[in-house]
Amino acid sequence: MSVCRGCYSDVEFSELSTGGYCIKCQQERSHMRRNASSTQSTPSLPSKQSLPDPLRQKRDTKAITLTTETALDIKINARLGLVSAEIIAGMNIVKDMMTGVRDVVGGRSKTTQKAIGDIKEELFEDLQQQAYRKGANMVIGVGLHFSDYGNKGTAILATCIGTAIRTTDGNEEQ
Repeated sequence: MSVCRGCYSDVEFSELSTGGYCIKCQQERSHMRRNASSTQSTPSLPSKQSLPDPLRQKRDTKAITLTTETALDIKINARLGLVSAEIIAGMNIVKDMMTGVRDVVGGRSKTTQKAIGDIKEELFEDLQQQAYRKGANMVIGVGLHFSDYGNKGTAILATCIGTAIRTTDGNEEQ
């Protein structure tokens, strides 16, 4: 059994999407993205008190993520250790064919770019959740790496690593 990253319910591994979400959570995420892009505004988030416990934790993880080790206005109270996230995402046959065509004729593959964007978003969410579980309110020194995985690039291995820290200067989300 696997656990959905959105609702934390037990589901069969084959029922999870690329990012580890069950079908219902993946549909909700797609719907939120569509609404956000169609209105060009950020959807308002529900209050932490109105969410069930696992989702309240997810809401709390919207912390600052930096690629640098330091920032002038941030006072680090404690370094809480490394956090990392990994995803191996299989590319379906349609994406593979379109990417192959783009390799021959040139240009950009929007399907592959979208897949990579989705993977990055999920990596950062996972990194922030792990930092939150350690008691951190920020992740610094973040590195993101992609590489081909599998036979002839049929999958993408994406890794993200950073340092979880606790700050004392009010950088916590209220």
